[in-house]
Amino acid sequence: NDLDGITIQVKQRRYYPFGEALSHLVGFMNEINQHEYKRLKSLGYYKGDLIGRFGLEKIFEKHLRGQDGLEKIIVDARGKEVDDQAEKFLGADEHRLTPPVSGNNLRTTIDIELQKAIFQNFHGKAGAAVGVDVNTGDILALYSKPGFDPNLLSGRIDAKLKKQLDTDPLTPWINRTIQQHYPPGSIFKVVPALAALEAGRPDKNFQVNCGGSTRLGRRRWSCWKRAGHGRMDFISSMKQSCDVFFYKLGLELGLDSFCSMARKLGLGQKTGIILKNEVKGIIPSKDYYNRHLKYGFQKGFILNNVIGQGDVNVTPLQMALLYATLSNGGQLFRPRLVKQLEDNQGNILDKKKPEIRAHLKFNPKNINIILKGLKAVVNEKGGTAYWYRLEDFPLGGKTGTAQVVNLKRVRAGNFFHKDHAWFASIATIDKPKIALIILNEHGGHGSSGAASIAKKVWQTYLRQQ
Repeated sequence: NDLDGITIQVKQRRYYPFGEALSHLVGFMNEINQHEYKRLKSLGYYKGDLIGRFGLEKIFEKHLRGQDGLEKIIVDARGKEVDDQAEKFLGADEHRLTPPVSGNNLRTTIDIELQKAIFQNFHGKAGAAVGVDVNTGDILALYSKPGFDPNLLSGRIDAKLKKQLDTDPLTPWINRTIQQHYPPGSIFKVVPALAALEAGRPDKNFQVNCGGSTRLGRRRWSCWKRAGHGRMDFISSMKQSCDVFFYKLGLELGLDSFCSMARKLGLGQKTGIILKNEVKGIIPSKDYYNRHLKYGFQKGFILNNVIGQGDVNVTPLQMALLYATLSNGGQLFRPRLVKQLEDNQGNILDKKKPEIRAHLKFNPKNINIILKGLKAVVNEKGGTAYWYRLEDFPLGGKTGTAQVVNLKRVRAGNFFHKDHAWFASIATIDKPKIALIILNEHGGHGSSGAASIAKKVWQTYLRQQ
């Protein structure tokens, strides 16, 4: 203030200590625009103020904002403060200062150690991960890749950076956990398995001899293991992810039977998470095909959909909640992301309790068969995730490889034509507490492309614990 022509300006800027690891969840703030200012100035907003733009920052803007304070001073023509004139023009000290009011605080359900473990170990170019407390529906981790550093977007956004984010073919603005749906591949197989066990048609003793393929009409449908798996039942078919077993199971059940179970488990509908722009995904039916296709429903659609291909499309969050539901015996939760809203003294203003969307009354014996299959996937030789087991931490899990295009020759040379890699894990399978879904977009095989990530995540998380 002693230098002529020099003015110091102080501006607010939000600091995000976890950066890109929480970008899609927390969001960011930047400067209010002219249109917003005209609409919000009556609520105490000023030009140059920051406003929530994304994620929780946007959703809870009015709760987090607080109120600006005000100090009245007298300055001379050069802008320097004149202390001896203040009382004459402004009155006593108490009339010159309006103290600021701090905004409220959010307490989320996120387990930051699990979130960081995912961020540190997610080696794919793009994808998502969701961790859910199976007993409450609490979201313990919610990660989408690629993301962005909210610290670089707080305040004024650099035009070059914004253009880079807007034009990136990997679409970093998209929250892949809820705003994008994908074919789930073999992690979907628990759905027709449970549908058959609950219906008792075929019964729990149903077996299939896998010779590497099966025929429907004039077309031969291959198993991923061309040499075949041999004799398969419910548990061994999940352990080795035998496609032929599920082709036969799907034909026994019919499309509407196992797709009805999928909808009962929350697929094909929004989960109700508080974040914006959630998509529903797709769970088809015979009527769906009759309405959308000129030639209507064909029996071959069953074989595609029963192994999580075809028109079955899900979000990573939906699958995390589905595996949580299987783990807890049938309680389908609405995902809880915010536990409570507090004032700046820590007093609770609003508390969110766990909310159950549906009590699904499954036969415990049938659930036990599913869980035994998931345990075998990781902990028994021949399981598709056996090489990614943890000796002292028994996981249950299911690998999934979801085909994106049919032409192998084209797939091989193009990242966007490679298969999606999925892995669903339950920790621990003997005492389920956390369900974790990993989607490595265009990451190849479910075992090497997703189960490998999950193993490193669990190892890191356990060390931190």
